[in-house]
Amino acid sequence: MSATRETGRVSPGKGCIMVFKVDESVPADSVDYHWSKTTYDGAPDSLVPEIPAHWHKHHDEYMQVSKGRIDFMLDGKAVTATPNDPILFIPRRHTHSFKFCKGEPTVLKEKTNPSGDFKEKFFKDLFDGSEASFTSAMRAGYRGDMIVALPGEISLLDRAFTNAMGAFIAWLFPQKHNNGMKAS
Repeated sequence: MSATRETGRVSPGKGCIMVFKVDESVPADSVDYHWSKTTYDGAPDSLVPEIPAHWHKHHDEYMQVSKGRIDFMLDGKAVTATPNDPILFIPRRHTHSFKFCKGEPTVLKEKTNPSGDFKEKFFKDLFDGSEASFTSAMRAGYRGDMIVALPGEISLLDRAFTNAMGAFIAWLFPQKHNNGMKAS
């Protein structure tokens, strides 16, 4: 019996799937316990995954590309990650964004420290029955650990915007499916 089990999945759009897993062979507080794998098929009519500039207050991220290429921006510096590169470490409170390369099949494995199911809950909220939108991103960011990075790099302003806009949107447009998220 395998120690790795799937806990959920979401489809951000055509040709892209995110699978969430746990590895029960390691302690639950290990960075290797919860992780996700995002697969993009590279087909001409598929959604090219792109995550806009943001940062996290409570967790670090580890990004490992096992197939294809992903263009990251980390604190204003461009980094292209490939299978030949070491795992990309993104510390909490550091602004980052990334985009998969159009037409290039890609696989990304993501882990967080601390480990937890919060990423799965975030993405299930973000893609709650439809494509991601400004509304779902602000709600999921407010309820999860995602702070929108506004121009000017003023973290207090980023947090104020995300919390105010996110709280209003979470009240106005509640999540359709609970998916384990606590109501705010």
